[in-house]
Amino acid sequence: MPYYVEGWIEVVWDVSLEDEIQQWSGVINLERFHFHGDDVPDLLFGLTKHPCDNPYFAKQGVPEDCSKQVADEVKRDKEFFKKYGEGNINYTYAKWSEIAEHLNELEQAEDFDDWNVIFSMVQIMCERKFEPEWIRFVMWGNW
Repeated sequence: MPYYVEGWIEVVWDVSLEDEIQQWSGVINLERFHFHGDDVPDLLFGLTKHPCDNPYFAKQGVPEDCSKQVADEVKRDKEFFKKYGEGNINYTYAKWSEIAEHLNELEQAEDFDDWNVIFSMVQIMCERKFEPEWIRFVMWGNW
């Protein structure tokens, strides 16, 4: 049975607002990319069948200030869990500034090319308009 890796890339909606009222918005739904629990999600988030010893950003939960898109996914998952007794697992997140520090290490992973599509999109966002601190990945796994 495959291990699927899903989640959202969120951005800070309006950086002109004061920090305490910042809002995040989901901009890329990672479910559409059909990622599996291979090397990249394992090393970053511990999202695989047999996680490595020290993933960088594992099991941090869902950010309290998550986007409506992520909150809706979590709500649907809780309802699914009540009905079927299973659902998404190992919710976690990391800002792009944190992930970018590990890109050189990840280049050796077999699945890097798949993930590099997403990483490249985020890098272009940073070149054009966004600071790395304004972008984060909110992730989870599912069997």
